[in-house]
Amino acid sequence: MLTQRPAQAAPFTRHDLGRSFVASVLLVLAMTAIFAVDIVPSGLALQVGQVSKDDILAPRTATIPSDILTTEKRQQARDDVPPQYDYRPDRAGAIAAQQVAEFDRTVAPVDAAFGAGVSAANRTTLLKTVLPGLSEAGRKTLIGLTPPEWKALRVEAARVLDQTERAELRDSDVVSVRAGLASRVSAEFSVAQRDLAAETIRPLLLPNSSFSEAITEQARTAAAQGVAPVTQEIQQGEIIVDHGHRITALDMEKIEAFGLNKATLDVARLSGFFLFSALLVAILLAWVWRFRPALWHRNNVLLLVGLILVFGTFALKLTAGRAGLPYLLPTAAVGMLIAVLLDASAAIVLTAVLALLAGAVNGTLEMASYVLLGGLAGIVAVRRGDRLNAFVQAAFAIAIVNALVISVFSLLGARDLTGTLQLYGASAVAAGGSAVAAVGSFAVLGNIFGILTVFQLLELANPSQALLRRLLVETPGTYHHSIMVGNLAERAAEAIGADALLTRVAAYYHDIG
Repeated sequence: MLTQRPAQAAPFTRHDLGRSFVASVLLVLAMTAIFAVDIVPSGLALQVGQVSKDDILAPRTATIPSDILTTEKRQQARDDVPPQYDYRPDRAGAIAAQQVAEFDRTVAPVDAAFGAGVSAANRTTLLKTVLPGLSEAGRKTLIGLTPPEWKALRVEAARVLDQTERAELRDSDVVSVRAGLASRVSAEFSVAQRDLAAETIRPLLLPNSSFSEAITEQARTAAAQGVAPVTQEIQQGEIIVDHGHRITALDMEKIEAFGLNKATLDVARLSGFFLFSALLVAILLAWVWRFRPALWHRNNVLLLVGLILVFGTFALKLTAGRAGLPYLLPTAAVGMLIAVLLDASAAIVLTAVLALLAGAVNGTLEMASYVLLGGLAGIVAVRRGDRLNAFVQAAFAIAIVNALVISVFSLLGARDLTGTLQLYGASAVAAGGSAVAAVGSFAVLGNIFGILTVFQLLELANPSQALLRRLLVETPGTYHHSIMVGNLAERAAEAIGADALLTRVAAYYHDIG
């Protein structure tokens, strides 16, 4: 069969350029069209609150900015800002000085009553009239003070008033601070004296900080602006909305980000698949031209390879993203068919191309490894496919290799035991399907595309073949001579690594005509 490699590559002619251009354009366009099935959406026309009739999946991996989540986070940042007040240290200091001066004016009559030269009786009389708002207990304490005690208590009261006014005192806290003034007086004084000092300065306590709507809004705006935009990482194939669930505003944001709600062309993905298809086709055709010129100059062979590649691409795309289905595909049949019809090297190259396609459409290294290694096992085991037993052996080899690939990625954490066992069954079905597909179609494809198969050669070598029977009847000597030449030629072909069966059959018929 077509297995010999030329000693020297022929020059690339204008005719070769035309053939390669036509073949490339047809294959690339066909493969790109298959890839683009889900790239041009029809538009889902979804609305918030609508119940999804199907699972809505992300067509690609993307980082999507979310206005909804960003708004929520910024609103939360605004809400976390406490009310802001207009406290300023300079204004607080001015208020403190003003109120201490007012305190001095308020207690001036008390200072006079405790002045030198005032008798105890007159002091008592004077103290009964000062500080009109003083409570009975406070006045009793005041009358019982000695001049030194009053002087010390007066200084302490002024200190507490000044210190309290210089610190931030919000208008909402004035009542509570006034109630706790006695605790701010030094513990060196008695409880009654501390209460007297607090009662003396309590009316003078004024707020120095009021709630400011403008400052609060400014702080909230700054907090909101400090929140970075929120993004969402969406993986290809990730479910945006489950079947039967209502579409939320956040779901709609993702749907619109991917353009699923309107008929738009995903130019980036389409360009990527076009370039990927062009690269694969170019490498494949260049390999055929460089290493298999006998195949390159046969249009039927190029058509067969192209159709198999397109059909394989379609099958891979059809099952992509569906749990378990890609593992049921009999992709190894492609390698076995090409190995039987053409040669093993071409089969290996085409299997590698299919493996790359499988990895691209499914987005996993496992699928690429599954298709590649399973296909190589089938190519190695089927050999020339001259016996039915070879296809059975190939099925077992494919099943074993597929199971090992699944085991490897399962051990790497891709799935649990149940999923692994299910894929074992799927790989066994794929292996058997590959063998059945190959053995059932290679003879038909050989006849359709004019490629000589092993079974056709065996049929021609059968002594009951009509032309050989006629040779035996009409020229028995020539017949026996042809048989002897065939045996000798077969051994010579085996010795040099040529196709022994083809050589033997050719020798059988070399004297006819």
